[in-house]
Amino acid sequence: MANILISYRRADSAAIVGRIYDRLVARYGAEAVFLDVDDIPVGVDFRSHIRQTLERTDVVLAVVGPAWLGAGGGRARICDDDDPVRVEIESAIVAGTPLFPVLVDGAKMPSATDLPESLAQFPYINATSVDTGRDFDYHAGRLIAALDAILGPKAPPPPPPPITPLARRLRVFAAFAVVFALPAGAAAAGIEPPWPAGIWIETAALGGAVVAAARALLRSARPAARIRAIAVAGVLLVVSASGYLFASSAYVYEVPKTSIRLAKGFVCTAEGQRVYKDKCPNLGLDELREAEYEAERLWTAQSIAIVQIVLLLLWSFAFAALAVLVAAASNELRAAGTRT
Repeated sequence: MANILISYRRADSAAIVGRIYDRLVARYGAEAVFLDVDDIPVGVDFRSHIRQTLERTDVVLAVVGPAWLGAGGGRARICDDDDPVRVEIESAIVAGTPLFPVLVDGAKMPSATDLPESLAQFPYINATSVDTGRDFDYHAGRLIAALDAILGPKAPPPPPPPITPLARRLRVFAAFAVVFALPAGAAAAGIEPPWPAGIWIETAALGGAVVAAARALLRSARPAARIRAIAVAGVLLVVSASGYLFASSAYVYEVPKTSIRLAKGFVCTAEGQRVYKDKCPNLGLDELREAEYEAERLWTAQSIAIVQIVLLLLWSFAFAALAVLVAAASNELRAAGTRT
C-alpha cells in the first residue's frame, strides 16, 4: 500500500490541506495517508514519532502556504530546531524519502537564505501548485498523476466517476429536508415542548441554519477536528434527547379530551401546600383534575417557567446536535461523489 505523509503548518494551510487529504484518501485509502502526525500520544518524543512515521512513508507532500516559514518572535519559526514542520522535512531529506512541495494560496517557494542549512536543498525541488478556486479539481488531479508516477503499482485503480451536480444538489436538499421534517414529526407525535406554541417551526429553521453553518465549517476543518466535532454532537444528542424525554414524561401533562399539553412546576403554591401538604410538590393527574387542570393553582409560576425553559433548551440542543450530524453525513456523501 502506498503511504503518503502530508506536512503542513496549521495556521498556514489547514483548510486546503483538508481538501487535498480527502482527494488522496479517495485515491489511496484512509490507511495510506498520514495527516497531523503531531497528534502524538502523551510522553512520546515527537521527533521519534515523525521518524517512525517516515519509515513507512513513500512520499512526503510539503504543503507551503504564504505563512509556511512561520512567525517566531523576530525570526522564522522554521529556523527553530524543535519546529515540527522543519523536523518533518529534515527527516524526509535524511531518509531519502521523495519530497513533493505543494504551493497553495499563491505561495512561492522560500529561498535558501530563509531556511536553515539542513533545508538548503528544499527550494530547488520542483514544486506543483494547487489553487482553492475552480481550478482545484484540475490541480488535484495533476498532483495525483505525479504521485502515481512515483508510487506506480502501489496505487489502486481510479475511483468511479463523480456524481452529477443534480445528484449532489439532491443530497444537500435531503439534509435540509431531514432537519425540517424531524421537528414536524415530533410535533405530530405529541412530544414537542408545551411552550411556546408551534416551537417546531422555529426548531426547523434553527436546524437549517445549523446544517448550513456546520457543512461549511466541517468541510474546511482538519480530519481530527471533524471527528471530535461529530463525537461531541453525538454525545450532546444522546444526553439532551434523553434528558428531554425524561423531563417531558415527568413535568408535562395533557388535558383530557384535548390536545393541549402544559408544563407542571416543582414548587407548590401556598394553596397547594395547604391542601396537599406532604404530597407537594409531587402532585399528579388526580390533583390536577381537582384543580381543573390549571397548573398555576398547584405550582408557582416561577417553577413552571423554569420547567418550560429547561424543556425548550433540551429540545433545541438535541435538534441542533442532530443537525450537525446530518451536516457531517451530507458532507461525507458529497465527498464520496466528488473525489477523483
